[in-house]
Amino acid sequence: MKVHQDSISSQLAVLAKQGKSVCRLKGGDPMIFGRAGEEMEELAAAGVPYEVVPAVTACLAAGADARVPLTYRNCATSLRVQTMNPSTIKDEQFDWSQFAAPSATFALYMGLSVVESVTQKMMAAGVSAETPMALVDRASLPEMQVVAGTVATLAAAVKDRKDLPGPALILMGEVVGMRDRVAGSLPPASSSTQPALALLRSKLPELGDDELRQLQQQAGDLLAARAKRKLEQAGYAA
Repeated sequence: MKVHQDSISSQLAVLAKQGKSVCRLKGGDPMIFGRAGEEMEELAAAGVPYEVVPAVTACLAAGADARVPLTYRNCATSLRVQTMNPSTIKDEQFDWSQFAAPSATFALYMGLSVVESVTQKMMAAGVSAETPMALVDRASLPEMQVVAGTVATLAAAVKDRKDLPGPALILMGEVVGMRDRVAGSLPPASSSTQPALALLRSKLPELGDDELRQLQQQAGDLLAARAKRKLEQAGYAA
């Protein structure tokens, strides 16, 4: 069941005023297409103190996992994030020619279901059909997948793919074409889970040792699965 954002925002304030400790979990960073603005306004208007914990937004995780350096000297000197939700696609005033900028990398959020429409509008606005483009599905998770192509070919490459459940985003720009040169043969070292566990311990003092051990085991299982997948992709036997 989909819950409207207005309802979520008001519930945060209502529950907090009932004396509850409220944690609003987000995928990625709440400040980038995470609706944090609406929720902060609601809490501030209600006089509810709150804290925002920064996280890794999807385009940063996708860049690292897909081996796409989002910036690169003399090639990509800016990074632009853009939502591709239905209102953007339907906006007749939206400037699609901006994607022709030669020294920029674009991270297009919420683009999985509209790849064909987006690429057609880009080419109609003068964006080169040969501009490198990649769709990164479920970045940072063990089942992450990358489908690489160009503005002209990506839509056909992802069409009818049932193994791309999302969430996904699109990376676009000359740096996307570098991934074959910089991929390397081994997976990256997995990030440590200790900072996250330390944050949990400091923010949730009522969380017991058993619960922390369970979280640590789950995090370890996730990282182990991710490392196994990376090794298999690199041609190493399990």
